[in-house]
Amino acid sequence: MKKQVIIIVCVVAAVALLIVGYLIFQNRKNQQSNNTGTGNEADVVFQVPEGFEWEGSYIDSVSGYAVLTIERSKDRYLCSVAVPTSDISYVNTYTFEAVKSKDGNSLEYTGGVHTEYLIPEADSEKEVTATEIYNDGTGQINYYNGYIFWIDDKESAGKEFLFTPQDLNDLGAAS
Repeated sequence: MKKQVIIIVCVVAAVALLIVGYLIFQNRKNQQSNNTGTGNEADVVFQVPEGFEWEGSYIDSVSGYAVLTIERSKDRYLCSVAVPTSDISYVNTYTFEAVKSKDGNSLEYTGGVHTEYLIPEADSEKEVTATEIYNDGTGQINYYNGYIFWIDDKESAGKEFLFTPQDLNDLGAAS
């Protein structure tokens, strides 16, 4: 029974990701086609609820191991995504400073850094090694229907994740 519940949750999450991906594509397509300067922009697909604050710690609801943290620093948001491998021998991190989009419905960034950390076995004398993969990432973070979606333009690294607040008390602002 537990396996069936896990399978159902994964299927629902995958369908939600497909729908959001389609909505993102459609929204960008509509924005490009409505670029006439008449003020009739496409309806916003991602709408942040009133009173929603981006700051917090979020966990991937699909895998349960990827973590997104967002901290506010004046008019910017310091963001970090940590993605460990299942055996924790590697941890990929993505760090970036984001700003609110013009419409306020997403956080956008440039200059994102992807670093891979090699974690040696516990009984090894080797040290953790860090390798910078790139430092020119771009993307955005969106809110949709109680979930946080990370759209990484460089590697599409965020396409697998469906983030929810780690603190269940934060769900009140997300519903």
